[in-house]
Amino acid sequence: MLERFPATIQLTLAGMAIALLIAIPLGVVAAIRRYSFLDNLCTALAVSGQAMPIFWLGLMLIILFAVKFHLLPASGRGTFLHLLMPAFTLGASLAPITMRMTRSKMLDILSADYIRTARAKGLREQIVLFRHALRNASIPIVTILGLQFGRLLGGAIVTEAVFAWPAWAAWRSRRSVTSTIPWRRRAFSPWRSSLSSSTSGLTSSSAGSTRGSDSTEAE
Repeated sequence: MLERFPATIQLTLAGMAIALLIAIPLGVVAAIRRYSFLDNLCTALAVSGQAMPIFWLGLMLIILFAVKFHLLPASGRGTFLHLLMPAFTLGASLAPITMRMTRSKMLDILSADYIRTARAKGLREQIVLFRHALRNASIPIVTILGLQFGRLLGGAIVTEAVFAWPAWAAWRSRRSVTSTIPWRRRAFSPWRSSLSSSTSGLTSSSAGSTRGSDSTEAE
């Protein structure tokens, strides 16, 4: 069991890294271009990504990149290519909430007094955005990531099942399923025994009636 847990941690951390690579640039662009086409597009992507089921996205990635174009392996764990699709599937579930949090905090910070002071001093816009604004906006983002780490571990169960990722969560789900089989057999054993006894009774009665009719016809 413990030897499978590092694979789950690897998938979770990779999904978190991909979520940050997607969410932070989109959140910054949406905050800079407020109420523009890019802002509306990023918001639409965030809403659709948050409503998208993880297993459906994983299956679509397998069909597109593994079955149709043969670019990435469909299942298993071994190389870096095996990690791309499961990590992207898992990170896509965290990216929407991180992107919306980044956009919201960037909008609050860009209207602050020290940002206007930095621009009045003649600092470049890249320094104002990334050194002053994004650094202060990253505090609630880190908090959100810490709270969502457990959610990513829960989503890893579905992702590992879709991509056959040999890790702890998939082993635990299979273990829970197989451990309930004896209980199901015990629960249904009285019903099965009563059903078999009633079936044998019906069979014997029908056989007796058939013998009685045969004897009557012989007389």
